[in-house]
Amino acid sequence: MALRPSHLWLAALVLLVAAVVVMVLAPDPEEDKDPFRMTLIVSGTDANSTDGNLTDVVLWVAVANGEPKPRWSRVEVILMSAAGEETLVPPRLRIDDQDGDGRVSEGDLLMLSALTVEEAEGTVTLWKGGEAIGTVKL
Repeated sequence: MALRPSHLWLAALVLLVAAVVVMVLAPDPEEDKDPFRMTLIVSGTDANSTDGNLTDVVLWVAVANGEPKPRWSRVEVILMSAAGEETLVPPRLRIDDQDGDGRVSEGDLLMLSALTVEEAEGTVTLWKGGEAIGTVKL
């Protein structure tokens, strides 16, 4: 069976249309992805229950947008103040993952315990993979 020139043109046209559809529907690799960011708000401050000279602070994740939402276990919480820079870990840091999904999301709470006067006037920044994803001035 011999191919007719009309069949070749039809095959070429189908391939051309398929290539155009793929180009239109495929995401642009140069296009910026929407990186994950969050807005933290100081929800409350109170005297530490053990030592009244220290302060406890509650931070609230008010807005969380972008993807992918990182797991709390992979987020560093850094406190920068006149006293220096410190990575907060338990027991000074507690995370209340409100929806229990293990990921940073709106409504989650961070409890910072036993901050000195200098630390309570510092800045908390959350880091994921070397990038700041949220910051708040205490």
